[in-house]
Amino acid sequence: MILFTSEQIQDKVTQIAHSIDFKHTVDDNVVMICVLNGGFMFFSDLVKNMTIDVEIDFIRAKSYNGQDQGVVHILKDIETNIEGKDVYVVDDFYDTGSTLDRILEHLSTSNPKSIQIVTLLTRDVSPIPEYPHTVGFMIRDEWVVGYGMDNNSKERNLDYIYAL
Repeated sequence: MILFTSEQIQDKVTQIAHSIDFKHTVDDNVVMICVLNGGFMFFSDLVKNMTIDVEIDFIRAKSYNGQDQGVVHILKDIETNIEGKDVYVVDDFYDTGSTLDRILEHLSTSNPKSIQIVTLLTRDVSPIPEYPHTVGFMIRDEWVVGYGMDNNSKERNLDYIYAL
């Protein structure tokens, strides 16, 4: 079942990009960090729709093996110095929070000015994160794929999101 069409996703991405732009001046040091692998499509569309100048970097963490969640490991770290900068951690999905909690704990040791979470999706039963969180869409407790999210490394390349 299709949950969000390509058009709905692009409209929401544009809204989120403009809301981030609105929070900053040209003098702000903003760093956008993409959580790989799932966040890449959302991240790419998001930064293309932003008008402020930003630094871009990537981090990779893994917590899922299929549909089973396990221990979170950081597999690729950022290379950008984020000390004193406004940092946005962009991911496809905020679910249990364990992956982003681990990433945020790791990034906070570099003393950024601020850290905010930006996700396209969250579940209506997900815990409230410790950091400010911008969410595109709220979904029920269902497994979703497409637009960067996968089912055992498949269906990630779809330009829409559907529930299995």
